[in-house]
Amino acid sequence: MLNLQDLLIHTKNTLFKDSSEKDIIVSVFKKIIDITLAREDISTKRDILYIKSNAYIKSEIQLNKTALLREIHKQKIGKVINDIQ
Repeated sequence: MLNLQDLLIHTKNTLFKDSSEKDIIVSVFKKIIDITLAREDISTKRDILYIKSNAYIKSEIQLNKTALLREIHKQKIGKVINDIQ
């Protein structure tokens, strides 16, 4: 059974991994379409990347979806992302 310290370390590592993955995704969006997203506006569920933003940004994402997905795959973030919504 895990003690409290082990549980806290596991939680910290999980949060840090998620945070670093979001940082990589933010940098890819900045590089490809020159749009800065907040880490709080990015979430993943299964193999889909969800972006909370306005209609202009969402249309830019849809126009450049292939390039964004290609660059995210090159970065090897640890998750498989097959779609952006």
